[in-house]
Amino acid sequence: MSEILEFAGRRFAAGLFWVEPGAEVERSERRSWGWSLEWGGQTGWIPREAGLKGLEGVPSVAACVAGYLGSDGAEGGWVALLKADDDRFSVVRVQGGVITTGGDLVFGDAGAAMNAVEEARAEGADVYGTPGAVTDGGFFVELDVGGLPEVEREEALRQRGGRSSPLRVAGVSAAVLVLVLGGVWLIAPDWVFDLFGGRESVVQHVIRQSEEGVIARIDNGALVQACGAAQTVRPPYIQAWKLTRIECHGWFGESEVIGLRPELEGRAVMVVRWNLPKHYVAPLHRRIAEEHLGEWYLGSVVETSAWAVMPLGPVLQRADGDMSLSYLEFRREVDRHFGMQGGRIEYGAAAESASVTVLLRQGLGRIAALVADVPGLELVSLSSEGGLAWLLKARQATGFEVKASLFRQLVADGGEEEWTSF
Repeated sequence: MSEILEFAGRRFAAGLFWVEPGAEVERSERRSWGWSLEWGGQTGWIPREAGLKGLEGVPSVAACVAGYLGSDGAEGGWVALLKADDDRFSVVRVQGGVITTGGDLVFGDAGAAMNAVEEARAEGADVYGTPGAVTDGGFFVELDVGGLPEVEREEALRQRGGRSSPLRVAGVSAAVLVLVLGGVWLIAPDWVFDLFGGRESVVQHVIRQSEEGVIARIDNGALVQACGAAQTVRPPYIQAWKLTRIECHGWFGESEVIGLRPELEGRAVMVVRWNLPKHYVAPLHRRIAEEHLGEWYLGSVVETSAWAVMPLGPVLQRADGDMSLSYLEFRREVDRHFGMQGGRIEYGAAAESASVTVLLRQGLGRIAALVADVPGLELVSLSSEGGLAWLLKARQATGFEVKASLFRQLVADGGEEEWTSF
């Protein structure tokens, strides 16, 4: 996910999506770009849906570090681990002189950030890191973010259409052409039709209909039930490995995984993570884990860490009915339904997408019934560490727009069996 991070008080954008040099990008995809910048023949961009504001002139940490470190170094390129002022982590991966697809990531967890670094190091990458980052023995070269040179405003993020890019110039030229043809139309309309190959051709090439959108929301009960069913189909246990975390997402957006399998974006998935205790023989148990994860949709085993992903069944529904609760009404409903369950409730800011986390020591069957009855609540994800309790991340339901074609695809998705066709 795209974020704004601060390093030694300096603001940077992290988690950009990078286009490989020379790669063709469809116009429909470009329309989803909210902010973009150019570096080394590549375009880095942030989607409008990220909800970030005030990005004009903010530099990309990946581009700055890549420009600072320069050449690839090792044959496998390099990877940099940077710890932000708020203890989040940025991981930047450069190989072959370019920022790789999925090579600009943000992590809130030190272990997940180290896993990404370890994967790059296993590929032969040099490793750099900021002082104070988790070093696991100090294996990397220190990198001082405070020493990064200032970036010219022209090389920082700009809002789409905010500068005279080739696309913008083409758009202005098209507008001028329309004005000229409009003037000619008044004098000789038949000539204009003939210029485009007849009246029928004009209609075919000029009139375009934008795709209809659907206002959707996540079905809370369906997500919890799908999470439980997935653990029955794929029990999250590997011999000798310690199960560290189970996560079920209603709308998946983990960029490092999506970089490997783009079709996972927006789907409902279960993500499971394991660690191997130090007293076990790592090479032997890595092979055991690799054989086990071969049955999952996607999995990875690196050193003493492993993760796997399993798609879930459909959890989206149309956002019918009135969901316009006030923030105070929303809090009252959450307190009323969860307050007597012996859990912990924490609220985010009183904003349009007010968030709440609830820690419950209940089984998934009971949780499914609880979340289905809370008015105005939309469950985003649920996770468990060690199986002792479930942490629910939710928000005040307002609905979000999804393209009609994507909505139909997500609603028709039948889970893991149909996903084997990807």
